[in-house]
Amino acid sequence: MPFKMAKHWKLYDITSGNLFQYSIDTLKNFAYYDLDDDTMRGYISEVSALPSDDPPRWMGAHIATYEIDGAIKKVEVSLYGGFFYDESSRKHYQLPDNKIDDWLSYIRRSFMTVHKGLSGG
Repeated sequence: MPFKMAKHWKLYDITSGNLFQYSIDTLKNFAYYDLDDDTMRGYISEVSALPSDDPPRWMGAHIATYEIDGAIKKVEVSLYGGFFYDESSRKHYQLPDNKIDDWLSYIRRSFMTVHKGLSGG
């Protein structure tokens, strides 16, 4: 399980541009929300890698990072479908069907928390 030791998950308040082009260094300039490590482990404990020859279709995403072995890694979290792309492994990972709705809800709530904090809402 590639994310078993991942910690310090952060979800960034970025809504524009090509999210895949933001570098980890650039992310330091944006507000973020600390995702709960235990909650994240619960969601991603059973992810499966998707075949690289058939990547999923993207319909919007959020940027998140995590730390593992002292290094910060970046992922793009799909707004739909319960999958994310891990840039360090260059793989898409899919959550189990029974966790997708709760995962999407958690990610949306977390994003709105940081986003509203910036806009005064």
